[in-house]
Amino acid sequence: MMKTHGDYKQRIVDSFNKQGLMQVLDCKLGAISAGKVEAIIPFSQGLTQQHGYFHGGITGTMADNAAGFAAFSLCEAADSVVSAEYKINFLAPAQGEFMIARGEVIKSGRSLLVVKSDVYTKSGDQERHVATGLFSIMRLIGGAQKEI
Repeated sequence: MMKTHGDYKQRIVDSFNKQGLMQVLDCKLGAISAGKVEAIIPFSQGLTQQHGYFHGGITGTMADNAAGFAAFSLCEAADSVVSAEYKINFLAPAQGEFMIARGEVIKSGRSLLVVKSDVYTKSGDQERHVATGLFSIMRLIGGAQKEI
């Protein structure tokens, strides 16, 4: 089991709510547990590419956000996180009523956390795996006071 610190769920919610982009995307947090975070956005024409699917940039953003908050769930209260790098593979067209990104920490190091993030679209009860990514998330020790 991964080690958390204090009320990590509330810290995730508070930090998430500071992200203007997530508000623009109408993104909501889903399940939160130690080393795992889910983020969900509804489909909107404003989020599409020329074929009517969720845009790849939105897919990458969702994967990155879920990965970052999964890493953040294991940080101490005074810490924050930023993405250092990521690679994403698109597996299928991202078409559905919702997009769901699920981040999960693979390895939690002192300064870097390695996180996988899988992205799905959902229509009715059916989920489709549309992307998977691997992320290096940097722990910013004492970085929480620099959040807006």
